[in-house]
Amino acid sequence: MTQSQIPDPSPLAPGDRAGDFRILSLTGQAGMHGYTVQHYQVEPLAPVQEADSPALLLRRILPPPPEARTEAEWLAAVQARPAAERQAFSPALTAWSDAQASFLVYRERPGQSLAQYLEHHPPLPPQDGELLARGLLGAAAQLHTAGLHLPGLTPAQVWLDQGGGVGVQDLWAALGEGSVGSDLQRIGALLRGAVQLLPAGSPLARLLDALSAPAGAGLPISAPAALRLLDRPAVPPAVPQAGAPAPATAPVSEHEFAAPAPTNAVPAPAPRPLWPWLLPVALALLGGIVYLGLPQLREALQTKTQSVQTAQTEKTTVASASSTAEAPGAMTGSAPNPGDAAQLMTLPASLNLRPAADTAGTPLAAIPGRSVVKVLSQKGDWYKVCYGQQTGWLKAEYTLPVLDSAKVGALMQAAAKGGRVTLARGVYLLTAPLEPRWDTELIGQGQQQTYLLGSGGGSAVLSRDVHLSLQNLTVAWAGREAGAAVRVERGQFTGQNIWLTGAVPSGTQQMQGSGLWLRSGAQATVSDSLFSRNTIGISVEDSTLTLSGSRLEHNSITGVRFSGQTGGDLHDNLLDSNAESGAVITGSAKPALRGNRFQGRQQRGVEISGAAAPTLEDNRISGGQNTVSVGGQAQPQLRGNQLSDASQESLLYLAQASGSAEGNTISGSRTGIRLGEAAAPTLRSNQLLNIHGSALDYSGTAGGEASENVIEGAEGNGIVIAGQAAPVLEGNRISGGRQSGVVLQDKSRAQLRRNTVQQQAQNGIVVRGEAAPVLEQNALLGNGGYGLVFKEAAGGTGERNLCQNNRAGRATVQLNPAAFGPLFGRDGCLDGITWPPPVPPEAPAASAAAATQAPAQKAAPAKNAPSTAEQNKSPSPGQSQAQPSMTPGPAAAPASDPVPATPLEPLPAETGSEISVSP
Repeated sequence: MTQSQIPDPSPLAPGDRAGDFRILSLTGQAGMHGYTVQHYQVEPLAPVQEADSPALLLRRILPPPPEARTEAEWLAAVQARPAAERQAFSPALTAWSDAQASFLVYRERPGQSLAQYLEHHPPLPPQDGELLARGLLGAAAQLHTAGLHLPGLTPAQVWLDQGGGVGVQDLWAALGEGSVGSDLQRIGALLRGAVQLLPAGSPLARLLDALSAPAGAGLPISAPAALRLLDRPAVPPAVPQAGAPAPATAPVSEHEFAAPAPTNAVPAPAPRPLWPWLLPVALALLGGIVYLGLPQLREALQTKTQSVQTAQTEKTTVASASSTAEAPGAMTGSAPNPGDAAQLMTLPASLNLRPAADTAGTPLAAIPGRSVVKVLSQKGDWYKVCYGQQTGWLKAEYTLPVLDSAKVGALMQAAAKGGRVTLARGVYLLTAPLEPRWDTELIGQGQQQTYLLGSGGGSAVLSRDVHLSLQNLTVAWAGREAGAAVRVERGQFTGQNIWLTGAVPSGTQQMQGSGLWLRSGAQATVSDSLFSRNTIGISVEDSTLTLSGSRLEHNSITGVRFSGQTGGDLHDNLLDSNAESGAVITGSAKPALRGNRFQGRQQRGVEISGAAAPTLEDNRISGGQNTVSVGGQAQPQLRGNQLSDASQESLLYLAQASGSAEGNTISGSRTGIRLGEAAAPTLRSNQLLNIHGSALDYSGTAGGEASENVIEGAEGNGIVIAGQAAPVLEGNRISGGRQSGVVLQDKSRAQLRRNTVQQQAQNGIVVRGEAAPVLEQNALLGNGGYGLVFKEAAGGTGERNLCQNNRAGRATVQLNPAAFGPLFGRDGCLDGITWPPPVPPEAPAASAAAATQAPAQKAAPAKNAPSTAEQNKSPSPGQSQAQPSMTPGPAAAPASDPVPATPLEPLPAETGSEISVSP
């Protein structure tokens, strides 16, 4: 079995034939999901189009991915449906796949993508937003019926045609593994970024609230169920609150946090009233209390009146703005006064709304974190609040007071003046960005004690050309439109013990959804902080970031993103469970990442592309599809990292990537290091341990150098070199694997010098296909099969290789009759080996039976086997000890290595794993 030829990504030329169509022109080419995607304008070989019909387009994907076939089958089935059902999908004519590529022919569709529209227009008005929602949910409903999902849906795949229809244009780019719930939540996030701010209670606002809920706690069970929410009439909010987040069902927590309501609850019987019997006693006691306590009561009332007057006098003093010292307690907050129509904000966990000021009874509702509610009264450490149309009680320790507008105004004025500003305990509701005009230091009472909650102007805090410092507080974006938590342009930023959260991207600007967005030469130093629940934790564009001791986790795209002319230093941070990547480094970025820990099920731990040249040193990166992926023309330096447990490749190099990887430890992954396309890095002194498949895999035209690496215990082949790859392998050690040590195949042209392959379960080195390596001074020792194997049409050159104690023998050559075979000088593996294999005069079956019945005798060394000293000498000119026999015929059996005096086991069968998987 041989592997198919690596697909040639060169574009088809005008006039070429693709199926029943002729190529007219190439209209575009790009890389997507690791594949090459080409778009052409075509015409049928037998023209049947009318003059005014839309042009025919062809999309070609190399190599053919399974998702493209799924898409083709689905679109073909759609074409037989009524026109109303076809409107949401590409008007496909035909589709097919071959060994090289997948093809899809479709008619040109007038219109534009949602991403193109939003790039040049403001967000959609509510009425158009509702049309967009209906179109997307209708398309999703049809896909869900067929068991398909849209985990990759973006505004670029959403199509707006000239007739006002909405559909999915590039279905293949969006298809993948997913669920109905995740699709609905993704559609909700897309709508939220594409539609203007909605009036509370409108059908579309109600839909977006439902699509933000987690599965099982308010999220619609299907796309049709979500559509039905749009058909209900608008409901005005019961308690309008400017700037307050709309209530939505949130996850449930333990203790006083929300718990599931018990089923079949039976209300307790009402108690019998006791007041008829107690009324006379109560009147007597009341008279005595008034008689004895009247003087003390009068004095207490006077004291209370003075305290209230003092509090009202101090009410306007909410901040101290001083460049030399801070006034103690200038902005210290107190519990909200129920008589002042106070408000509370629930802390991040969902809270139970209780029917009484205790933990007994069934909760009335679960209030999401960061919800603002109105306080009606207070009883001990409980607050009676109004939430929607319900009234109940909240535990005070899980809430923060919402500070009044006077204190928010004083904060804005103090920040405008600059200096040090001490913030109160509580929540500042910001309807416009807090924008310092001078160097400013804002100091809160703690991450869970002081909140700046922004909802307007694109960011909660905006800093330009000044030095802004934030300490001991949380900045959260709570607006419905796109917005960052903190945006810094030029100038300096310092953060310590801060939490930045809630950022939402726009349709065309992902970086808008960053907890911290650094732009245009900003310089930031952040320590001991948290960046979570954003689209991107931190975005660094043409700026510099120093980050230490911090956590970047649960962001919906990536933890940190470097782009442009960017530098910085990230050390001793945790990047955990970010949905797509822990870190993205692109453009010409050159940050240093040292001693960080990356973990989670994200697609990539660190993704490096463009012309980036970062340094990764002593990081621990585990899980995900790839621990590190390198593409474009990137040249990273990887030193001393621990890369483990990737579901595919631990270290992946594609495109024209280079750079170096030295002294890294790679373990527990499906493939240790894979190099495809034209990648050519230098791999030196790495350890690849207990890899589930191939430890080192070359394909395409990959090259570069691999030296002094150690490969131990691979379940697949130690090294696979396929395609037209031509790396140089020198001084590597491969041992203890379950298959062969090195497999060279296809048309590869590798050079192997001074490598050691020992104790492999199968063969030492296998050369097959049309591979023609250079093999010099390699040691193939104690392997379960042959030391050296040539098969099919393999060739190559070599000399001074050593084959000892290999169980099946030194070497075997099993070539096609027309193949010339290898051309070796003086060599300890091939000396004396002839091919094609001789045919013994006796029957093979009888010989085999005799061999299994009698103990193997110790074989004498071959007459022409070189001594160790001879192997270290160069062959004389023209000397060739291993030459092909062009005509088959009887010949002496090839000499073999000495073997133990025990019955020989059958030669292990070569498995398909010696054939590398196509890229």
